[in-house]
Amino acid sequence: MSLALSDLLLLVVEPSSMQQKALSALLRARGVQHIVTAKTGNEAFTLLQSQTPDLVLSSFYLDDMTGSDLVRGMRREDALAHVPFVLVSSETRFEPLDPIRQAGVIALIDKRAPEQGLDEALAATLEYLQPSRIDLGNIDSEDVVIGLADDSRMARRHMLRTLNALGFERIHCVEDGAQAQQLIAEQNLDILITDLHMPNVDGEALCRWVRNESAQNSIPILAVTSDTDQQRLDSVMQAGANHVCTKPFDINHLCQLLPQLLK
Repeated sequence: MSLALSDLLLLVVEPSSMQQKALSALLRARGVQHIVTAKTGNEAFTLLQSQTPDLVLSSFYLDDMTGSDLVRGMRREDALAHVPFVLVSSETRFEPLDPIRQAGVIALIDKRAPEQGLDEALAATLEYLQPSRIDLGNIDSEDVVIGLADDSRMARRHMLRTLNALGFERIHCVEDGAQAQQLIAEQNLDILITDLHMPNVDGEALCRWVRNESAQNSIPILAVTSDTDQQRLDSVMQAGANHVCTKPFDINHLCQLLPQLLK
């Protein structure tokens, strides 16, 4: 039986009573029936210890911590590491948002105009909670060998959970581009998924190495990054990436993209 929004329990973390009520009203208008609220990060953690929600929506600036602190704290606890997280904020700067993207979130919603982003975030949450096995045609997802390179442990875990949910099992995780080079030299891969900002050898240099020096120079490369600088993204494509996804990535987009790359 498919999950519906009416089945979900949502935790809304928002210090403003007025904005808390406004966001809850938007959620109820979309069919969400079960909502609990918190005004601070510590209050949210207390609630999370007693009941695990299906989704957490949080403001960035809380009285006692930031939304980044909240999601990173959740990711450090096994019981909460899998819980989808949506940030609702007017913050747009790269520096404060990057740790949240790296922690693995469903969506970032603009607090000034949340309606459209909320619809997309709720749809992505349902897909995340009950993912369909990906259709690869004649290819069995269990046979696909994936290399996953990301220096962020939280980002690796989030991507690993997503790939496992889609039916992929043979996933080799490494922490930087240098380890990815060693993996590619030792293991035949069907696809490489790499972050861009990594120590030793970054994602762009890794793409260039694969295309120019690796024995697996035709392997599909999917770059996943929190970087939004279009010049940098274009440079990565020129270095040899087949596609670039920005964090947070849409699981539906991933389902459409991976079959194309694995053809």
